[in-house]
Amino acid sequence: MQMTLPVKLSYSEKLNRLDKQYDRLLQSSSRDRQSHLESLHDFVSKATQELIWLNEKEEEEVAFDWSDRNSNISKKRDYHADLMRELDDKEDVIKSVQDKADRLLLKNHPARLTIEAYRAAMQTQWSWILQLCACVEQHLKENAVYFEFFSDAKESMDYLKSLQDTIHRKYSCDRTSNLHRLDDLIQESMDEKEQLLQYRSTVAGLVGRAKSIVQLRPRNPDNPVRSSIPVKAICDYRQIEITIYKEDECVLASNSHRAKWKVINPAGNEAMVPSVCFTVPPPNKEAIDVATTEQLYQNVLSLWHHSHVNMRSVVAWHHLMADIRAIHNWNVASIKTMLPGEHQQVIHNLQIHFGEFVKDSKESEVFTVADCAQLERDVATCKEYYEELLRSAEREHQESVYNHYISEIRNFRMHLEAHEEHLIRQIRTPLERDDLDQSLLRITEQEKKMAELAKLKEDFDVMKDKCEVFIRQAVGSSSASTLSSELTALVHSMNQVHSMSFIYMDRLKTVSLVLKHSQSAEMLVKSYESKLYEEDAMNSDLKSIDTVVSTLKFQQWRTEIDEQQEVFHDMEDELQKARVISDRMFKAHNERDFDLDWHKEKADQLSERWQSVHSQI
Repeated sequence: MQMTLPVKLSYSEKLNRLDKQYDRLLQSSSRDRQSHLESLHDFVSKATQELIWLNEKEEEEVAFDWSDRNSNISKKRDYHADLMRELDDKEDVIKSVQDKADRLLLKNHPARLTIEAYRAAMQTQWSWILQLCACVEQHLKENAVYFEFFSDAKESMDYLKSLQDTIHRKYSCDRTSNLHRLDDLIQESMDEKEQLLQYRSTVAGLVGRAKSIVQLRPRNPDNPVRSSIPVKAICDYRQIEITIYKEDECVLASNSHRAKWKVINPAGNEAMVPSVCFTVPPPNKEAIDVATTEQLYQNVLSLWHHSHVNMRSVVAWHHLMADIRAIHNWNVASIKTMLPGEHQQVIHNLQIHFGEFVKDSKESEVFTVADCAQLERDVATCKEYYEELLRSAEREHQESVYNHYISEIRNFRMHLEAHEEHLIRQIRTPLERDDLDQSLLRITEQEKKMAELAKLKEDFDVMKDKCEVFIRQAVGSSSASTLSSELTALVHSMNQVHSMSFIYMDRLKTVSLVLKHSQSAEMLVKSYESKLYEEDAMNSDLKSIDTVVSTLKFQQWRTEIDEQQEVFHDMEDELQKARVISDRMFKAHNERDFDLDWHKEKADQLSERWQSVHSQI
């Protein structure tokens, strides 16, 4: 089609503009491409640098030996601390690279896919390294506990073995061991027992800790897995062929490579996974076996107990033998010279020491059953010897006491016989017939003698009580029988003399009253006899007959006589009492009153004279 001029001009103009625009476009396109290439190169370079760094850290963590061969946990802990500080610094760097990727994507950078791939790789690798760090922290904690446990267990084992050797060496003993040294060792052993009992908590702690110790031996390829071992994931892990989540319980199928294990996840998928992602949970057989320190502890405690029992049994044996020797060295004389309760205390100690020996020797390795039986016989023999000594000492003591009391009885008998002889002498010695003063003097003397006799009887009663106690204690012995007879005879004599003394005193008092009344009666008789005599004289004087008759007043005399008759009644009463007392003295002691007949005769004479006076009046 042919174009018109205006159209042609318009077309040419537009074509020129288009050419210009095209030229500008070509120039602009070349600059953008260059810019995109430069920005992409910058991003990829930085991303690659960070990925290389992250990959290097990953390789280090994945390749680290977490097995029981590597106990230098402190070095790894320091390295991990440095790594965490580096990660803190890297976080800003990586974030800046990711921000750069985000900006390129916002500008619709033509290399979007490459940028997104690098960004995703960085994000994945960053997350992965953080998970690895979490795994490392758990391994650090578990391995530290692991090595600390085995170190403590070894230290405990060494301590207990050393203590076992010390007990064997230090506390071995036999009968030749020094007693004082054994006493010191027993005290020391009690202190060691206290420490040993306090150590029980350490051993119990090891036993408890053993149950939570992880397994490190499967991490060493030198210890190939013979059967499936359960492992536990400590982080998420994803691959095309397997997915594992944190806390998943998986199965370790092969540990032929230290850094990567062949594991089977709960879904049954199998793949090679970094071993750092897993922990091999308890129970740890080696840890539990090491915890048999408890058995060693019990063995040491048992050894201590047997050593302690052995020492105690030897100490008890020494004390027992010392008691036995001491008792066999006794004799009757030494028993007597001991303080009150001293020898009983030794026998008491013997029984206590024998009881302690019997108790301790049951488990003692120093003494056999035959040794214990022989020692029991020795103790029995010792007791029999002691009992025989006591019997001999008692016999000698009884003999001594018997001789003392016999001597006392004879001494009392001598004094009593002296009293009796004096009393009989007094009884048989008549009083002056009409001497009232002598009678009163005799009463005073008898009162003194009776006081002496009472004091003698008081002392005798005290001695008699002691004798009766001795007789009861020594019942059945010949000395007790003899002493009882002597005492009975002396008691009888004492009672006889005492009775005679009282009767004699009654007699003296009664005779004194008889004398007193007879003298009064005699004075009365003589008075009236004198009056009658005077009357007879006046009868010769007839001149005075009337006067006499008038003044004599016979009736008045008779009245007076009747009134005085009581004096003679009293005299008769006292005389009758004297007769009764005299009869009692004769019946009880066969002693007569030689004065009584004279007093009776005199009383009869006075009565006759009184009757004569009465008749004359």
